[in-house]
Amino acid sequence: MRRITGLEYPPDAENANKATADLPVFEARERLDYVRYGWSQWGANYVAGEIDYAQKWARQQHVTLICDEFGVKRRYDSKVPNDQDKEHQKNGADGLSRVRWIKDVRSSLHRSAIP
Repeated sequence: MRRITGLEYPPDAENANKATADLPVFEARERLDYVRYGWSQWGANYVAGEIDYAQKWARQQHVTLICDEFGVKRRYDSKVPNDQDKEHQKNGADGLSRVRWIKDVRSSLHRSAIP
């Protein structure tokens, strides 16, 4: 999938439409995936449900479940001298989306007692 700039978390249909408006017609399938994300209500409750599902599976299998890495790519807003770094700085999530994502995942992991 193409990297999309400006897609927020939690998703919002209007934001998803705006963030994908410039995708070319031949990438209609990718745009549809992002728009579905916008309509999905893929927020704190969804994250909690996925984590709870994984924890239930782990208990049934008598295994320990851990989460040793999760995150979201930071958008770099500093001025940079070369084109490669400029491309890197425009990809990534905005600060508020990053904070909301990390908070939702950490809270759900804590509630499910997953280290």
